[in-house]
Amino acid sequence: MKAKLILAVLLLPLPAALQAAGATQQPAVRPNVLFIAVDDLRTSLGCYGDPLAKSPNIDALARSSRLFHGAYTHQAVCGPARTAILTGRLPDNTRVWHNRNLFRDTLPDAVTLPQLFKNHGYRALSFGKIFSGDQRELDPLSWSAPEVLRGEGPGWKNYALARDSGGKGVAYKAADVPDDGYPDDNGRSWQHGEITLRNAGDPRNRRVATCSADGATGWAPPEFIADLLEPGCMAGLVGHPGTRQGSEPFLLFSNPHTTERAHKKRVDVAIKLSKDGGRTWPVSRVLQSGPSAYSDLAVLPDGTMLCFYESGDPSFPRKYGRPWAYSFLTAAHFNLEWLLSGHDSAQPLRAADVKP
Repeated sequence: MKAKLILAVLLLPLPAALQAAGATQQPAVRPNVLFIAVDDLRTSLGCYGDPLAKSPNIDALARSSRLFHGAYTHQAVCGPARTAILTGRLPDNTRVWHNRNLFRDTLPDAVTLPQLFKNHGYRALSFGKIFSGDQRELDPLSWSAPEVLRGEGPGWKNYALARDSGGKGVAYKAADVPDDGYPDDNGRSWQHGEITLRNAGDPRNRRVATCSADGATGWAPPEFIADLLEPGCMAGLVGHPGTRQGSEPFLLFSNPHTTERAHKKRVDVAIKLSKDGGRTWPVSRVLQSGPSAYSDLAVLPDGTMLCFYESGDPSFPRKYGRPWAYSFLTAAHFNLEWLLSGHDSAQPLRAADVKP
């Protein structure tokens, strides 16, 4: 049994053009470049001061590298965020606001980061999810050879068991399969992991949680949390230190309040509160009814909170003539009194939309 974490890499070996030309005089040595892309990693790493994360290898790499402290994503969706990094252009410029949007439909002559290296004599290769993990969103112009989404055959498959292959799931898997059950190095460098998803219930209906009482060394068995609905959608989770009036620390969670996974059915982004470390979530308030999707949370120095989320307007169909949850980006500012008021008519302190 072994755990796995998929990393996507962009490889830029030394200039192949000069090697192919058979030049007798060795050119000045230029460095190899390795670009690693990981979905939804954020800054939960030791090198960024995270008190729980144990990431010694990445931390060692950071000590000998340039570490960016002011880097922000331009869109909380895979395709737009990756396109922004690899083209150096904002989503409103590329018109890539969601997955399946192709930047070359708008900017056919754009030069991407790997393409720039390729144009200057490097051999640019891609393995895994760089622009996208979907065959429909690849960019052949950027590479010296066709992109490889996995070690063998087409498609992007992270799971070894048939029961897990129907949709998105947890980032770690530890299935009891032969060493070649995962598309990595046949298990030569993998060891047994401590976190695994038990075969119970349906992960598409509820979120899974596991708790640690010793600072993330030991973990309780994972379990499905009845109050945390799972629409296959990126959610926000943040700890709050408590208020000056003496309330204990608590957790906040944001997500569409639905188990429907279809994009058109993601609705009612809600804020939930837990006072027992995430085991139960007795407080829940809908922040915005109607179309809404990905979200994230932050706690401000004064104890008030922000939720940044994708939202839509039922009267403003954006795609296929249907209400679209990705028409706007909304920042809502709220406090604990609003969350605990229990009055449906209560409104957050402020909310502002950014319209593409």
